[in-house]
Amino acid sequence: MVKAEPGAKSSRGPDRGTRPRYHHAPINDQLWRELVPSTVLMQLNSGQRVCVYVVEVTTDEVFYEDIKGGRKHVKRSAISALHENSWECDEKSIIPKKEWARAGVGAGLALATLGTAFAATYEAVDMAPYQFVPGLLLILAPPPMVWAAGRSAAWDLRVSGIGWARWTGWGLYAVSVAGLGMWLVADVGKVEALDYPGHTVWPAAAGLLSTVLFSVNALRARKELKAVRARDSEPPDRASRAGVQQLGFGVAPMQQGARTHGFSFGVSGRF
Repeated sequence: MVKAEPGAKSSRGPDRGTRPRYHHAPINDQLWRELVPSTVLMQLNSGQRVCVYVVEVTTDEVFYEDIKGGRKHVKRSAISALHENSWECDEKSIIPKKEWARAGVGAGLALATLGTAFAATYEAVDMAPYQFVPGLLLILAPPPMVWAAGRSAAWDLRVSGIGWARWTGWGLYAVSVAGLGMWLVADVGKVEALDYPGHTVWPAAAGLLSTVLFSVNALRARKELKAVRARDSEPPDRASRAGVQQLGFGVAPMQQGARTHGFSFGVSGRF
């Protein structure tokens, strides 16, 4: 049994650090000793995720305090995973507790499409430069918004997303910003050399393509996060839960002299 001393502060041991760590069941006794007392994110077989302050661990149960207060306990066999240093359990963290990748992708693509349409309308209709201000917002806002939506699903270090899509997306976004800067010089500064047909459409198109790439990354990150959390909620191997370890089968001939009279079958292991 491992138990926290009265009044003990949360401690992760000399080498636990602050980097998130992920442990899948079965959790060994050595790790439990290092985690008592500390705050961890506990994943149960039922799929429930809860931040708890572990205060005591026995051979069969884990005793903890949750954010609502009060001492509770759970069977060790019901715990499928533990996360150390999780941002989900850090009350001071500004990181969103829930991912919003799909919602962000939908909103971002819609706004970026409107921005491209607005830019095309600005080119086709004789509009004053100040009337293009809404178009600037519709072009500049979606890419960072969709990137942030994808990031909301990638705080788990096991989620990587698509790196090349993010870097290419930022490159296209820089091109879009540069193009809009040239538009400001051309239309507001009255520089005729930069005033050519399509000088607002191509920055908008670059922004839309940037949003698309960020969307691909965000949806991939969300898919990876769902897969990771599904693995976290999986119970330990059934054989381990049943208490059977290193199960083996054997077959040996039954001989008398030079003649074989049959075969013997055997099962070995720890039960």
